Amino acid sequence: MFEVQMALSEEGDGKVDEILLELFAAVNMLRALPPARWVFEECSSLAEMGFRYKEQDEPMDAANSLATSLEHHPPADVLSAPYLHQEFDPAAIEAMLALLTPARVITLHSSRCVAAAAPYREPWYNTPFGTAHISDETLERWAAASAEGGMLRLPDPNPFIPTDFGLVCDSAPGGAEALPRLPTRLLDEAGVELWHKTDATFRRPKTNMWMALQLSQAYATPLKVVMTSLFTRQLSDELTEFSYHAEVAGLHYRVQSSNGGLTILFGGYSHKLPALLQRVVSKLAAPDLAAERFAIQRDNVRRGYANFFKEAPYQHAVYLASVLLEVRRHHILDYYREVVESGSLDLDEYRAFVTGEL
Repeated sequence: MFEVQMALSEEGDGKVDEILLELFAAVNMLRALPPARWVFEECSSLAEMGFRYKEQDEPMDAANSLATSLEHHPPADVLSAPYLHQEFDPAAIEAMLALLTPARVITLHSSRCVAAAAPYREPWYNTPFGTAHISDETLERWAAASAEGGMLRLPDPNPFIPTDFGLVCDSAPGGAEALPRLPTRLLDEAGVELWHKTDATFRRPKTNMWMALQLSQAYATPLKVVMTSLFTRQLSDELTEFSYHAEVAGLHYRVQSSNGGLTILFGGYSHKLPALLQRVVSKLAAPDLAAERFAIQRDNVRRGYANFFKEAPYQHAVYLASVLLEVRRHHILDYYREVVESGSLDLDEYRAFVTGEL
């Protein structure tokens, strides 16, 4: 079974038919194009990289994975078969694409907005559900969907796929045994400290990097805490266009607010990590702060604070314990009042804070 899953925004939740039309436009576009060898080679490189540097699984997870693999592959290939691409077979790709037709599709829509169309109850959890026949007219519309004149196209080649997997510890003067066992401070200047440690234990061509930006205004008032948190969300949103390619290539980053300012974490294969670092830092220095995306992330923040009060009691107890134990800590009720009850957070104030104070 070929499966496509989508997480929808509130607006998208009301446009499922349009989204499905675009989905089949993309499938029809792929069917019309000859299979691209560079896409196969890119997928092959990623799969081989994942197999070669696969982290050790938990025993239960490994057993489940191997059992599933044995259903499709002989025992001799059970470890490598799910990862390694043997050959480029355009005919097999075209045959698979030919099967992806609207006549074969089953669509599942899980949302509160379809509650009125869910008259049945399943027997285990009493969850409401409903069924509906897809009309012939809709199937014909999906089958004729076209990507011409739209925004759909094949993505560009992934710029973050690493090709150099050399280990720094192997080229260190004196060998790996001579490397310091503890982190070494490489830089200590006004406002800047840099610490580093070369790993020689796990022997993976990967790097982890933490950047702690001390920003006095980030935690000055509850409203500024909310705006800082909102900025981390919008920054990640603006980076989505290329961060997907980075994640596929084994790179990741996270921007989060803290009591002292901002913390940025990077990790993944060392070869292309500097390229990801440059992209993120460039966006951090010159964010777009678009009004439309601001409104979306502001609503997400509001829902997040409101949903806190629906969490289990033990989670509230853990949170309150941290509030009592930390010297400098605002309460979530202060954030809730700023963005939910008062609704005072506006775009101009937010932009002035990010570009001026933060």
